[in-house]
Amino acid sequence: MVPIPEDLIEPVLAFITWKGPPHPGKTSEARDDPQQASRLAEAATEGNRGPVARTFEAIDAPVRRLLAAVAAASLDQQPLRLPEAARRAGITTREALGAILQANMLITGEGGPPMSVAVSGLENASASNPAWESSVVTLQEPVAREVVELASAGVQE
Repeated sequence: MVPIPEDLIEPVLAFITWKGPPHPGKTSEARDDPQQASRLAEAATEGNRGPVARTFEAIDAPVRRLLAAVAAASLDQQPLRLPEAARRAGITTREALGAILQANMLITGEGGPPMSVAVSGLENASASNPAWESSVVTLQEPVAREVVELASAGVQE
């Protein structure tokens, strides 16, 4: 895991904001694609290592802690603010942004849903005005469930 360099903060924030969270009123993009939701559920129930599991195993411990904290909060429908999520993972807010970008790219690259981890409230963020204190991090529901299961199973370091 590498923190977002100062000179790349604005493009990363623009990318995350451009992709945006799932549509309002929906708990997951997987509901927009029933086949994708069933593939995720099938992979989890059959013991197949799906895109989320492969990603969770590939990332380092701080990113796992970040995803686990965000997943638990998302399932409780009490999303974490970005600084709190970073604190629970033992990393800085900039590192958390890099971890979110990394996790999204890995999950998507493995065939999972795009933007599994969403950050909202960054619309007016910039390098000079990060607006991180008020931003909220959430995971799509099927991804959050799988991450909680993986975290409780204790993936090897």
